[in-house]
Amino acid sequence: MNTLSSNWLGNSLPRIVQGDIEYVILCYNGDLFLVENACPHRSGSLKHGLYLTGDRIECPMHHKIFHVEQLIARPTTLRLIPQPICDNKAEDQSNEVEN
Repeated sequence: MNTLSSNWLGNSLPRIVQGDIEYVILCYNGDLFLVENACPHRSGSLKHGLYLTGDRIECPMHHKIFHVEQLIARPTTLRLIPQPICDNKAEDQSNEVEN
């Protein structure tokens, strides 16, 4: 079940680096992805790109437009699966103090 309702690009978030690859968070149709922060054209930073209406991102370097599905299909893309951080009941029990 998707909990996010809009498409967005995480351009205000801190750098995300895994190995030698820098990523940017991308929300598309309610799903979260880590997409390589380099446009397929000339490696411009997609993080500072413009998310156009629908499913397109414009690279800020040369204004080339890419469909989000094309970016998601790259082999370096990682899909994020939201997980609860903690169970409130377990947290409440761990915060109880015995007298």
